[in-house]
Amino acid sequence: MNLKNKTNEILNMYNIRAKKKYGQNFLVDENILDSIVSGAGITNNDIVIEIGPGLGNLTEKLLEKAKMVIAFEIDEDMCNILKDRFKNNSKFVLLNQDILKANINDILNEYNKEVGQVKLVANLPYYITTPIMFKIFESTSSISSMTIMVQKEVADRIVATPKGKDYGVLTVTTKFYGEAVKLLDVPNNSFIPAPNVTSSVVNINVVQKYDVKNRDVFFRLVKAAFSQRRKKVINSLENSKAFDLSKEKLQSILKDNSVNENARAEEIDIQTYVNIANELQNAL
Repeated sequence: MNLKNKTNEILNMYNIRAKKKYGQNFLVDENILDSIVSGAGITNNDIVIEIGPGLGNLTEKLLEKAKMVIAFEIDEDMCNILKDRFKNNSKFVLLNQDILKANINDILNEYNKEVGQVKLVANLPYYITTPIMFKIFESTSSISSMTIMVQKEVADRIVATPKGKDYGVLTVTTKFYGEAVKLLDVPNNSFIPAPNVTSSVVNINVVQKYDVKNRDVFFRLVKAAFSQRRKKVINSLENSKAFDLSKEKLQSILKDNSVNENARAEEIDIQTYVNIANELQNAL
């Protein structure tokens, strides 16, 4: 039986359907599932955090490779299916919790005993992709990589380069916390039900490369710079009121960092943003 038929059989057996409020679309393409696991580089010494496992199609593949899979599932109907499907697998830990409310460090401290790396793998609900990414970035230093399926246009923003139309706050934030690469695009007919958009799988190797004096100042700078992306960055910074500094002082700081007075936010690379943020910190 192919995976699409197996998935439909499970849904019929439990008399349930995908729930729009949770952004549920069940991946039923074996080749893509294998590509996700391969791209994540899972080994038998790794703990994997999976967000939103749904029916467990990806979970099953992860359990074949990982030392342990800790799955966060908010939908109780899915939890019942997962409990039945993996009841005999000692490597599977199911948490009926909202990942956005969970204390990831406490959970990892409970389970992370003498293992290698912690890797996150997830088919993220499109409507909360960015909050989940930022939560992981900001709440734990234990996760070494994130392999996530997201809407293609979000993936394009994650891996964008300066001067491109997709380069923005999400790009710079991701770059601050790691190195991202797009692994593959996933057509909508790979899911039940089929979403209205193409998806993409992105791998982010989490590594801290940039030295900022004050992260709050750095992220305030980035958000302010892109708040009016069609305007010159000096005007965006001044209009945002993010910093209690005169326009002349802001111009001076930009000039010190070789930013042209007519430059827009998408023309500035991350290292320059870091340098500007550090100078802003000194000036505040």
